[in-house]
Amino acid sequence: MFDDNIKFFIVNFSHIQAIDSSGALLFEKLITICKERGIKMFVCGIKKQPEKLFKKLSLDKKIGNEYMVNSISDALLYIKDNH
Repeated sequence: MFDDNIKFFIVNFSHIQAIDSSGALLFEKLITICKERGIKMFVCGIKKQPEKLFKKLSLDKKIGNEYMVNSISDALLYIKDNH
């Protein structure tokens, strides 16, 4: 699924208005895969409904609050400044 050289994965949620529980469970699996491979996942621009579901399922904690950012630019800046 991922190249061994990938260190960061940015997911842009800015155009996603809603997500259901099956989508959230698939996303949880993606979080697990990234963690197992040492890949830092960023979630950008998450809207109100997906964010509420992420919090309910503790996906925000699994990703890490510092990796829940407003934009792709914020994720890239974080990567530049911290790695």
